[in-house]
Amino acid sequence: MMQGIFWKYIRRCAVALLLAAGIFAVGLLSAKRTHGAAVQRTAALHGVEPVSGRSAAPAAGASGPAADDSTRGTTAADKAAGRNQPQVRAELSADTVLIGHRFKLRVEVTKDVMQMVAFPEFENGRLTDSLEILLEGPVDTVSREGRTEVLAREYLLTCFSPADYRLGRFPALYADKNLVDTIWSPDSLRVIVTAPPVDTASHTIYDIKAPLKVPLRFGEVSGYLLFGLLAALLIAVAIYVLLLKRGRGLLAALRGPADPPHVAAIKQLEKLHTQKLWQSGKSKQYYTGLTDILREYLAGRYNFQAMEMTSAEIIARIRELSVEERASKRLGSLLEVADFVKFAKYEPDAVQNEDAYQDAYYFVEETKQLPPELQPQQAGNDTPQGNVPGPTGTSGGLKPSGVPGAPDIPDTPGGAAAGGTSDEAGEGKEVRS
Repeated sequence: MMQGIFWKYIRRCAVALLLAAGIFAVGLLSAKRTHGAAVQRTAALHGVEPVSGRSAAPAAGASGPAADDSTRGTTAADKAAGRNQPQVRAELSADTVLIGHRFKLRVEVTKDVMQMVAFPEFENGRLTDSLEILLEGPVDTVSREGRTEVLAREYLLTCFSPADYRLGRFPALYADKNLVDTIWSPDSLRVIVTAPPVDTASHTIYDIKAPLKVPLRFGEVSGYLLFGLLAALLIAVAIYVLLLKRGRGLLAALRGPADPPHVAAIKQLEKLHTQKLWQSGKSKQYYTGLTDILREYLAGRYNFQAMEMTSAEIIARIRELSVEERASKRLGSLLEVADFVKFAKYEPDAVQNEDAYQDAYYFVEETKQLPPELQPQQAGNDTPQGNVPGPTGTSGGLKPSGVPGAPDIPDTPGGAAAGGTSDEAGEGKEVRS
């Protein structure tokens, strides 16, 4: 149905366009016939023959009143109106030029202000077959005195064929009311185009000179350098973004094998401990560093976004992972104290600060992932997974490896770790055994 409506409107539009084209063609034919009849009636009224376009020059040797009226005389209409016929004057800037040189043709028309004069238009930009028009200047009003004005136009010419060119008289188109006629300059135009003499007997013909060697300037290459630097900068930014988003594995491969999460956490804890932040009154920075290290360790050890989670969410996730109760309590106690320090401006004492460091250290040691070759030994050992074996050569205690000044922890049941807090401190920490 829609296609039928569409083709119906198309047919109507086609019929309307055909009718419009027919009306336009009829109007053009009627206008031409009316114009031709009007010109003939005007010519019969004034007793002259109408001319459209440029007419031929008067025949050579013609004499009498008719010849004078065609060149310099006045038409009957002009005599009746008290006006003279426009006068055309054309001259060349040179009568002899070398081949390829440029010269000018200047045309001036003196007429009444009420008379209409048009300069000729040349086809294909040529005055003749060999004379080329390089530039047609605008029509300019040179002077005006009373009702008489002088119009001028210049043509820039050149020629590449040596010869003697006789151009004859220059025409102009003259229109007055319903009369259209061609007026001519009184003098004929002539130009001689010559070629330079070539004397091969006395002159030696040399080969074309090689191009001159010009030293390279910075200004010639500065633009290329600027665009090259910009392109290199854009490429570097694109590579950086790609490596940052998708190429972290490549960067890690270039940097070498990364440390396991527990090794990196121990190194960061030792570095934080040597900064002595809480001793300088920077408890908030101290606990922030501890919790950030543990969050990064949990993210690498258990593969969850610990950096984006609250303390309660971390504890809940640790319990879901079946982490030992002792390690879970250590982490919960540390996070609780850290939240009080960071958000409630709580100022813990020296013992609590040291306990926080040891809790973080032993949490990492108790939850670290052992290498595959040590896992069978751990499974066959009667020691619980939460106990951290002390370093070789120590007697009667556990000591964090690599921690300067870390106290020994007795192996006896019920023994408290040095510097550790008891249930009497009210912080809910478990006595290390």
